[in-house]
Amino acid sequence: MDTLSDIIGGGRVWPALSALPLLLSAGLIGLLIRTALSQVGQTWAATYHHTMTYILLPVTAFIITRVIADNISLSLGMIGALSIVRFRNPVRNPFELVVFFALVTTGIAVSAEPSLGILLGLFFVLTVYSVYGYEKYCIRMDRQPFALSFSEGDLFNTIHIRSRGRIPDLDSSPALTSRLDDITGNECTYLLTLRTRREVDSIEGLLSRYRPQILSMDTRMGQPPT
Repeated sequence: MDTLSDIIGGGRVWPALSALPLLLSAGLIGLLIRTALSQVGQTWAATYHHTMTYILLPVTAFIITRVIADNISLSLGMIGALSIVRFRNPVRNPFELVVFFALVTTGIAVSAEPSLGILLGLFFVLTVYSVYGYEKYCIRMDRQPFALSFSEGDLFNTIHIRSRGRIPDLDSSPALTSRLDDITGNECTYLLTLRTRREVDSIEGLLSRYRPQILSMDTRMGQPPT
């Protein structure tokens, strides 16, 4: 068995030290991706577990790639190991799966071709900010570029409204999640789901014109749609 002095004396420790800047770069790229997602309102990426995953996953992929790069036996063994060890945590939506795949690819790319790994990280971050800017622009133009489906790990604002008869502006609202008509009582119940506080204020201002018609209104900030 090699002793510590043998490893240092044989120069086997220096390749590890020379790889340290690339190792830190892989972790930094993962942290930048996490920061970009949290800054554009994807709060599911701001948790402790996701933060550590975004830092450690590229680093782990980097180390694995370095270890098995010149050893065919280790490469085949790693393929078998990865087929057994799987993520047991369910992925909530396709985008989260893409993020994990990008983190693994970043670690591999930084190990094999650092410039490509850095380019991938920068492209991912710029894409996140660009799409966020496009969404904000559309909202300012009173358009909704993306539809709200299931709760993608994000917190939304909801407004629950009960009114006498229908409210035409709510019937045509892109934020409308559900509507229940009570024909016998001539009542209508609306559920609207909104992303931002500005959208909530806009709907509340719109409803001020229908105040005599509204029986009740419940606004919940930061609540997932149910």
